[in-house]
Amino acid sequence: MSENCNHDCSSCSQSCESRDPKSFLEKPHEKSTIRKVIGVVSGKGGVGKSLVTSMMAVTMQRRGYKTAILDADITGPSIPKVFNLKEKVTGTQEGMTPAQTKTGIKIMSTNFQLLKEMKKRVLASGACVDSLIGVPPESERFNNLLEVALQQQEMACIEMRRLYWQLKSKEETSAEIKLGKAKEIYGEISVTPEGWVHIKLNALLPHCRVTGGTQYVTDSILRLLNSAEFDGIKLPFFSKAYLGIIEVCPRDCSDVFDHDNKGFKAVQNVLKGRLFPDDDRFEMSLGLFTEQRNESACHIFVLPDDEAGIFTDMRLSHELG
Repeated sequence: MSENCNHDCSSCSQSCESRDPKSFLEKPHEKSTIRKVIGVVSGKGGVGKSLVTSMMAVTMQRRGYKTAILDADITGPSIPKVFNLKEKVTGTQEGMTPAQTKTGIKIMSTNFQLLKEMKKRVLASGACVDSLIGVPPESERFNNLLEVALQQQEMACIEMRRLYWQLKSKEETSAEIKLGKAKEIYGEISVTPEGWVHIKLNALLPHCRVTGGTQYVTDSILRLLNSAEFDGIKLPFFSKAYLGIIEVCPRDCSDVFDHDNKGFKAVQNVLKGRLFPDDDRFEMSLGLFTEQRNESACHIFVLPDDEAGIFTDMRLSHELG
């Protein structure tokens, strides 16, 4: 150490015992196996980084080595296009699963539509809001455009939550669920004292013909089911089920449609195989109800088919929801 040392290693080029070298190596995921890493870097675009990388990966794969590419080019990530990959990267609470080429090369890229869906929904919502200008607020067209804008925003929130679950660690995600933050966007799920599954959505079911509306319902319920299992809630499975859907809303709510126009089919599709075998007439019965209240919400109950009478009695006595 020099006599004139000011203990600021960032401004010193001397090598001494007091210097604390820090590694830039990041600890791999516990399920990853990495032997050799070859970096292809350039300070300029369009010089052939993707070409060199893809050619090396193909060559090493042909020689029998297990090969993967991490495309971290945020300005022009073209590796998926080179290999004609169009699938989305999938993920769970434990991490993200790379896409794979036909020859087995695993690919992870910033170009894998993690944010594209969210951006598309936000832009679509903005377009709907712009189209409201000059439309009379009391008109049916105004209400329809406003509903589509809201659903596009909800879809953007779902895409953001999907990205969050993919990028956060298992411990952090578990903490978020215990705090209840992960459920606020979609609603709540619980098992009643009677042993029935109760799912509450913080919105009414959309019209079955609204683009993207039923996808919101499907995604919301699926995430609630997954979060319940992840949080240790044991959900029952009914060999013959009764599906009771109760929508509560004010009398003058603009989202009130005839039952045959509601997107209840999306509820059946996402629950079959998880809470009951199938949604045919022999394995599932269906009841659709509407109640007048000041809130707007959708209560979904799944219970044994032979307890449908008990459910009806409890609904009429306002013991549900």
